Amino acid sequence: MSFREAMAIDTAKEVKYKSGPPPSIGWWPTSPLVLRWWDGENWSWPCMDSDNVHWAKYYSAKIDLNQENICWAKRPANWPERSRT
Repeated sequence: MSFREAMAIDTAKEVKYKSGPPPSIGWWPTSPLVLRWWDGENWSWPCMDSDNVHWAKYYSAKIDLNQENICWAKRPANWPERSRT
């Protein structure tokens, strides 16, 4: 199942977005088709679900200057166990 399919399932369940830092470092959904990397202190630039690995690596290394307006959602239940907190 792709990220897009997983988020579509969770979106059907009315995903709730939260402000503030997430509970752990890693990739977090920040809108239905966008992921961002949380490094423990800062959010990265947004990565679209259609971006390839090269662009995901590039965007995840860039700090978004608009930190206070970024909200995140719980990771989809069908993500690998090691990615969930």
